[in-house]
Amino acid sequence: MNADKRRCAVVVLAVVLAGCVATSKPAGLALRQVWAGPDVDVMGAASPHGRYLSYVDWETGDLALRDLATGKNRRLTNKGSWSHSSEYAEFSMPSPDGKQVAYAWHNREFFYELRVVGVDGSSPRVLYRRDDMEYIQPAAWFPDGKRIVTVFSRTGRTNQIAVVSAVDGSAQVLKSFDWRYPRLALSPDGRFLAYDFPPREESEERDIFLLASDGSSEIPLLAEPSNDRVLGWSPDGSRLLFGRETSSDWDLWTLPMSSGRPQGRPELVRSNMGPVRPLGVVRAGAFYYAVTSEMSELRVAALDRAGGQEAPSSEVLARLAAPAAAVAFSPDGRRLAYVSRPAGAGSRLRKLAIRELATREERELAPRIRIGPAGLLRWSPDGRFLLVATGIDEKGRRGLYRVDAQTGGRDLVARSQPGDYTVGGGWAAGGQAIYYVRNDAATGRYHVVAREMPAGREKEIHCGGASGAQVASALAASPDGRLLALVVHQRGTPSAAVLKIMPAAGGEPRELIRVPEPEAIIETSLAWTPDSREVLIARRASSLRGPTRLWRIPVQRGEARPVPLSVAAGLQSVSLHPDGRRLAFTTGPGNAAVWRMENWTLPLALPAAVPGRRP
Repeated sequence: MNADKRRCAVVVLAVVLAGCVATSKPAGLALRQVWAGPDVDVMGAASPHGRYLSYVDWETGDLALRDLATGKNRRLTNKGSWSHSSEYAEFSMPSPDGKQVAYAWHNREFFYELRVVGVDGSSPRVLYRRDDMEYIQPAAWFPDGKRIVTVFSRTGRTNQIAVVSAVDGSAQVLKSFDWRYPRLALSPDGRFLAYDFPPREESEERDIFLLASDGSSEIPLLAEPSNDRVLGWSPDGSRLLFGRETSSDWDLWTLPMSSGRPQGRPELVRSNMGPVRPLGVVRAGAFYYAVTSEMSELRVAALDRAGGQEAPSSEVLARLAAPAAAVAFSPDGRRLAYVSRPAGAGSRLRKLAIRELATREERELAPRIRIGPAGLLRWSPDGRFLLVATGIDEKGRRGLYRVDAQTGGRDLVARSQPGDYTVGGGWAAGGQAIYYVRNDAATGRYHVVAREMPAGREKEIHCGGASGAQVASALAASPDGRLLALVVHQRGTPSAAVLKIMPAAGGEPRELIRVPEPEAIIETSLAWTPDSREVLIARRASSLRGPTRLWRIPVQRGEARPVPLSVAAGLQSVSLHPDGRRLAFTTGPGNAAVWRMENWTLPLALPAAVPGRRP
């Protein structure tokens, strides 16, 4: 090779090497959306290599896998439709070798089991089962794949961090708590458990602690005046990723760690992330997480007396930071009650807002009840109380709560017992009794119950679901107190949701409409017209997707009529004003999205984020 060629080769080699060096420089924080849409679920985790994501397919309640490379979904369990079975999966966690998935299973007896299944759907088995298990959550596998860190919630709402053997199902409790619930992440070497926990009963603010995985020692990691949440560990265990609540959002931070001890102060990764749900840190270091839009809208639309046309546009009264918020007009038509949310992005306990329609003035009640997406509000006939069905207080007691509309004071008037699924809620004429439905797991039947107020004496007025073939999911009492409307899910082939009515004094229900699967009835929309002649119910083209329409169903004679609402998101809670000309309703929240974050362990080289902007 002559000198010119050698010089040319050297130049080319230098350029190539320079390019290699340039591309090997640490990249900045990188975010990429990997899954979005109405079928996204956030109760699973990413596999160790980030190839797939475990989740719950809420079309049926089955455990499923999402292939993040191909976008294909497949179910790992096959329980049948909701009408065939009320069982469902919840939190899941793939094993370190990617061959199994541990998951919580809500069984037909209405308590939870810890189960494991192969990623090909093979070899399903129950690892841990006790009938006092009100809730169970697999949180992490140990690196050897032989043990699973699990949170137990037992009857009486006592919580425990436990280690369950993936071989024989034996369990060792590491730490016990009261009703307050820990959320945790296991270090990559399996030596430490970082968990967040609210140390003060009167506050929802959480601190972060570090517990040795054998239970031998514990230290506080972040006990600052802030609300912090554990999100995960870096693959080498050198950093703990956590979320910190601001006045209106969440920021992501890391805490340098070494041998179970913090090394310095926390470092900001990115601000204004929204309510992040951790889905795991994979071996390559990427952090998978979900962001769910919890915003919904409270609207009021004008109807003519015949329930015909909607006004040109419905009015937005409030934008709510809570999914599927319940809404109810007062019996005198002067007030509108709805579920709101306390200040702070992390609060789970809800407030009740009461708006004076004439002045638009609002006041808030703070009964300190967590009201889920299926929650309902019912005013007492005298307007003094609100029945919340179903709520959970700060100590985990689930059931029907009576809330004083002036003071916000609360009473647990019908508590869900272990093995029961209590739904519905309505007032008798005069407000001297309430009605609700208790689904009994032991017998597989549902019971419609009248409970005297305030004496507490109960009387069963109907027992349905012979041989466990039916499950009741909603109840509403007519304004005149004479009738009860029920939504009953009929199992079998064909399966269907059935709207029924029955005398409030007791007797056999009568079918009004039958909605065969895959079409669905939205239970939270069950309501009556003020004259007690029609029942309102929303129907959706499928149990998970499709347009939602509200219908008026005559109790005696006549055809069902649609209410022509234009609703972008799913229709949820519904209430008609006593004048019959105004309809209050809430819309569902937006869809969730799954994101992948890379290079989060690198020092922050760029501004964390533009305030107010989310990925």
